[in-house]
Amino acid sequence: MEDYGFPIGSRVVLVDYDPCGCVEVGMTGVVCDIDEDDLFSLNCKIGVRWDTYHHGYHDCCGHCDMNYGRYVPPECLELVDLDLGEIETGETDICSLFI
Repeated sequence: MEDYGFPIGSRVVLVDYDPCGCVEVGMTGVVCDIDEDDLFSLNCKIGVRWDTYHHGYHDCCGHCDMNYGRYVPPECLELVDLDLGEIETGETDICSLFI
């Protein structure tokens, strides 16, 4: 399965106009499906479960919750780099993991 650089489960952001519909630039979500069968026009290959509910969205062929999914072209997406930061721990925190 070609994932166009966006494996299922990847966190993404829409960085360019969506020719397939109503997803707005800046919206974020998680890749939930890759269209291998050319079901959708305008190269809308990447199914994303968007963080925001919208009545015009769907369920990406059963791969996410209804009214959260939408397919978009891969060239309109970028991966989101998740920076979880550093966790400060002390000696007692580490020791408590092994008790």
